[in-house]
Amino acid sequence: MTRSDGPKLWLNRLLSFGLGGLIVLIVMAAAAVAPVKSENAALTKKLDELQFGATRLLSEAKAYVASQSYGNAQSSLQDLFAKHPDSSAAIEGKKLYAEIQTTVAQQDQRWAAASAAVKSEWEKSTAAKLRADADAVRQGVEAAMASTLSSQWEQSKDKIRQEWEKGEI
Repeated sequence: MTRSDGPKLWLNRLLSFGLGGLIVLIVMAAAAVAPVKSENAALTKKLDELQFGATRLLSEAKAYVASQSYGNAQSSLQDLFAKHPDSSAAIEGKKLYAEIQTTVAQQDQRWAAASAAVKSEWEKSTAAKLRADADAVRQGVEAAMASTLSSQWEQSKDKIRQEWEKGEI
């Protein structure tokens, strides 16, 4: 080792030590930051649910009502009542739930009154379709039978004539 190698060696050692420390610092920071980011995301989601969850569930229920999907609307409102029972949205949701129940009851009554007539019309149209299908099948079978009989006659007529001439037929 020469005299000029000493400062280079020390400089290399110092740079290696610094670089190693920097790598350790980066790895430790990454290891410590990842769980914190995950926890932060979970807490942000919970905070969002607490702040806006009731309003979101009520809006969702209203959208379902608008599309006449009353079962889904009731489900959203039940979630609202379970998760945010004391919110102003829950109070409004209870009114909406009562309206939904009234609407569903009215629809059920209208259906009960109309179902016999609807069933009768359905039976008539279904029977007509089944008859038309059966007629088409019957016509196909009769056409196939006529064709089969014609081809069988051509194949067998000489034999049948001989039997006829002998008096066997």
